[in-house]
Amino acid sequence: MQLIDSLKKTYPIDSRRIYVIGFSMGASATINSLGLRPDLFAAAVSISGIPDFKHLNTLAKTPIWFIHGNADTENPISSDSVLYKNLQLLHAPKIKYWEIDNLSHEVYPELYIGNTIPEWLFKQKKGD
Repeated sequence: MQLIDSLKKTYPIDSRRIYVIGFSMGASATINSLGLRPDLFAAAVSISGIPDFKHLNTLAKTPIWFIHGNADTENPISSDSVLYKNLQLLHAPKIKYWEIDNLSHEVYPELYIGNTIPEWLFKQKKGD
């Protein structure tokens, strides 16, 4: 967080377009970061993480895309599924959820060879 704050002071960064993305432990850190600094991020992508449930109301206000394979035995999909359902109950307007069939604990190849994530992320900006 301090690095991002430092970069914002040094470079002409659009503060309305700061994104966070992570896989596995990085996905868990992604959700934790949103809870700790809801003012900072415009959107997030969480891939195969074990999310924190402490900041549901804050998370409900941020566009988040959860991506998880249903064959993941290292970080089972159930925690992301439960968080997604909890956010739906809060009427979170910009929450996406992809359950990838037969995907184990890995990044779905279509995500890093295409423009799917950047196209979605770059449509998000703080204040919309």
